[in-house]
Amino acid sequence: MPELQNRILTELQVLHTCKSEYIIGFFGSFFHAGRVCICTELMDLGSLERIGKLYGKLFHSLINFLKSFLKKIKIKIKK
Repeated sequence: MPELQNRILTELQVLHTCKSEYIIGFFGSFFHAGRVCICTELMDLGSLERIGKLYGKLFHSLINFLKSFLKKIKIKIKK
């Protein structure tokens, strides 16, 4: 569990320091009832859930591809 918490904290630090027009703005986060709550700006197209409903299988295929791709990059960076 501490490893997972460290990963979450690292991600939150990156969100806090990253300023880019291509990444949603990060306003803050807090822990509540064993969960991490994150406050970010609203995306122009709405939530990922809404986009998933609009584009269905295409959206989910793209997400799965991106997850796979990012895992490969992460493995290469670690090596």
